[in-house]
Amino acid sequence: MDGWEVLKALKTDPTTRDIPVVVFSAKTNVFEKIRSLKEGAVHYITKPFSYQQLVSSLEAILNIEK
Repeated sequence: MDGWEVLKALKTDPTTRDIPVVVFSAKTNVFEKIRSLKEGAVHYITKPFSYQQLVSSLEAILNIEK
């Protein structure tokens, strides 16, 4: 099962469809990002990424305020 199949399975299952999915990928192609978001991902982060970028993105997704 690849990442696309995992994302689709998570988003079609009523018990997991509300879990926010963040895609981490080395692919920087805009079409990959658009596909991920259309498939239900809440964010797309390209590798390499900084620790600060990761934390900031997760805080925003989880609505964590400092």
